[in-house]
Amino acid sequence: MADDFQFTLAKTYLDGNDEEKALDGLEMMKKLAENGNANAAFEVGLVYSEGCLVINDQEEAKKWYRLGAKLGSGAARAKLDAIERGDDPRAVAVPTGANGDANQTPQEDGPRFKCGKCGQIVQMKITR
Repeated sequence: MADDFQFTLAKTYLDGNDEEKALDGLEMMKKLAENGNANAAFEVGLVYSEGCLVINDQEEAKKWYRLGAKLGSGAARAKLDAIERGDDPRAVAVPTGANGDANQTPQEDGPRFKCGKCGQIVQMKITR
């Protein structure tokens, strides 16, 4: 229960407009991930692969996605696989659900979206 609260608080900080709180949220996510939270590991990987809050660092992103995948996150596995194939992980739609479904693969181009923090336009891939 406390883990859920901490995750929600950290995610709220990460998604907000206050950079100092967002950095606090990142540190909170790292601690949660290190304590076995797969979704937190995914979120940390996302921060590093998007490069919105911190400098884009695909090696650091892989580290956190690898941890998330090891802990059971299909979403982290999908992003890690994209990086390892040399694809842009921002353009890969991740499976949805509690831990995602790692067996889903991109099928077709999907909608574009604009990152709320950096303004970058990303083409999504649809998974089925």
